[in-house]
Amino acid sequence: MHYTKGIILLTATLGVIASGQAEEGDKFSESKSKDFSLRVSVGSAPGIDEGEVLGMTFPVDADNGSQIEFLAVKRFWSKNHPAIGGVFGGGIFIANNSGVDADPSSSAKFDLSAFGIMGQGGLAVKLGKHIVVEASPYLGLGGASVEITNFTDGGAVYVMYGLKGGIFVLLGQSIELGIEGSIHGFSSDVELELSPGLTTDLTLTGSGPSVAAVLAVKF
Repeated sequence: MHYTKGIILLTATLGVIASGQAEEGDKFSESKSKDFSLRVSVGSAPGIDEGEVLGMTFPVDADNGSQIEFLAVKRFWSKNHPAIGGVFGGGIFIANNSGVDADPSSSAKFDLSAFGIMGQGGLAVKLGKHIVVEASPYLGLGGASVEITNFTDGGAVYVMYGLKGGIFVLLGQSIELGIEGSIHGFSSDVELELSPGLTTDLTLTGSGPSVAAVLAVKF
């Protein structure tokens, strides 16, 4: 995929950070840390940039999308290197993606409104007493309502996937604010009604960068 180089670069960068911080692990107290949190993130998402129907693909001019996530997240710190650990979480997402058929002779617009569950897991690294960076691949599965110009609205299966990297700053004892950047992709399979009693499968996909603001309440 065209974002593979970005995933490799982000993973390598965080690996270097992790190794550099291992020697400072004794500065952090496990007993005093609150490592479970409830998070809300609000951010952008890629639009629809390609469609496939009857075995043929066609380009779509992507509009901006959006995504909201509600997650429960737990960090687990290494006993040998307390500044390095894992992060795992799960919850629900709400996404919107849209695009317009790139064919000048077509006025078709595609709109997806998706809802589903998602999970993520990856690496967490402490940078001082108040900053944590994370890198997590994620996967989501759900359903979508589909609006297509000149076609009957319907439902679809919706899959999203990607890799997010974030930096979180502790404010007080129980609040973290963060910002996340993602290499994000999605795919949705729609049953398209061509005429009464005649249907075909339409696949709508999109990928690209996204960014989100995150509020976490720690327990």
